[in-house]
Amino acid sequence: MSTNKKLLTIFIIFVVFDAGLLLYYFVFNSNPVISEVNTYQSIPIQKITDIAVESLDANQQIASPLGIEGQVTGPWYFEGVFPVVLLDANGKEIARTQARAQGEWTTPNFVPFKAELTFTKPETSTGIVRFMNDNPSGLAKNQKLLTCLLNFSLMRVFS
Repeated sequence: MSTNKKLLTIFIIFVVFDAGLLLYYFVFNSNPVISEVNTYQSIPIQKITDIAVESLDANQQIASPLGIEGQVTGPWYFEGVFPVVLLDANGKEIARTQARAQGEWTTPNFVPFKAELTFTKPETSTGIVRFMNDNPSGLAKNQKLLTCLLNFSLMRVFS
């Protein structure tokens, strides 16, 4: 075998090996993207796989305290709760609470929840409320989100 053929063979083996390493890295070591569902339709939201928020309308004008009710499947809960966060349009956290199961949460079925967010009027006119499953594993592949757009523009401030 000539020197050129040997070098070409070694080069091809090297390229195939590197391609295999890159494939392994991107398939097995990359962090999965957290899928986020943005709701801009009228709610009650149809049961988007495993959550239904029944007490909010898209772009709803809100006031504090904001009561929220809905249903999620049992796996969203850990010890009967999951986090709910209110953010302004700049992504600044305004309030955080835990939605609490209103029944037996150790089931794969839908379980009603209630949550209440208390906050002061933010600087922006819109914001979002983000529902996140309680994910004690911390693994991104297990994280689930639902985001609802809200409107603070006509929120009244009482002294």
